[in-house]
Amino acid sequence: MSYRSLTPDVPGEMGNRTELDPSTHPPTVAVFHLDVTNWSGDDLVECFPCFAVTPALAAALQRAGLTGYSLTEMTTTANADQREINPERRVPRFQRLVVTGRAGSDDAGIDSKQHLVVSDRLWALLQRFRLNACEFTPW
Repeated sequence: MSYRSLTPDVPGEMGNRTELDPSTHPPTVAVFHLDVTNWSGDDLVECFPCFAVTPALAAALQRAGLTGYSLTEMTTTANADQREINPERRVPRFQRLVVTGRAGSDDAGIDSKQHLVVSDRLWALLQRFRLNACEFTPW
């Protein structure tokens, strides 16, 4: 099986409701709040060290039976910049994609550079969704 390293779009920053421990690297995030400033419409996004997915992608991931991740609730807000830049684009209620697997072993993992690494099986699922701003390379 081959793997790809993904660098998803970064649509914003950690919001003020985020709870994290900055004494570790990467920081440990207990509560994730994404404050969106310019969402491109992609179904998978990143705000280091967290990943988030749209409800449609979350549903597909739950049905897929793949390894190396779980989904949890999070807070998503659209700030004034998002509302001004993309007034017609409604920001969805993202779900947090918590990556628990090992890169190169599970379907989802994090490598030593803190990149998301996905298997061919997970990549096939992701390609059914919008990833226009996501960069990917063989891993």
